[in-house]
Amino acid sequence: MGEVVSLDRMAAILSRTEGQVVFTNGVFDLLHVGHVNYLQQARDLGDVLIVGLNSDASTRAIKGSGRPIVTQHERARVLAALACVDYVVIFDGTTANGVVEALRPDIYVKGGDWGDGHAPPEAKVVEGYGGQVRILPYMAHHSTTRLIEASRARRGDAWYRLSWRDFVDRDKRRDLIEALLVVVLSLLYIPWGLMKFSLRKEKV
Repeated sequence: MGEVVSLDRMAAILSRTEGQVVFTNGVFDLLHVGHVNYLQQARDLGDVLIVGLNSDASTRAIKGSGRPIVTQHERARVLAALACVDYVVIFDGTTANGVVEALRPDIYVKGGDWGDGHAPPEAKVVEGYGGQVRILPYMAHHSTTRLIEASRARRGDAWYRLSWRDFVDRDKRRDLIEALLVVVLSLLYIPWGLMKFSLRKEKV
């Protein structure tokens, strides 16, 4: 089981740690199998895996006022409980540049949404001291955003939150069509029910 530590304590631990140190960072809100697979791959690259965790404030700055769903302390405890994670450090910045500069890991890892000429902001810091930057593939169709959208769809309130851009997503299109069908059928049923009630009153 890993530990949740401050940046200063993490730096002190690394001063007496041998082996390859791997670092990654992110929000890790609503931990899912894609996260776990990614972190296991990152741990396999070295001897120690440190996860930099965006604080609640930095998560709001990046993701918007509705995030995070889970508080920073709970997210940190869940991450530290994973066998592949050795340490978790919570930080406040919108990037992990300060944490990376302070810890100087041998290998800096990010997920597959980076790459193809689109480098994470921390890459320059890592390259500046001679470290490696590795981009690992994400599992397709696994993300916190998809989990949140699926939950809203099951509650039946997702259809009116969709924008025109969402029509390119087949799953969202299907959710919208299903929601509209429910609305249409409800509107058809209400006058039919009123008509039946009126006929009953006339017979009486």
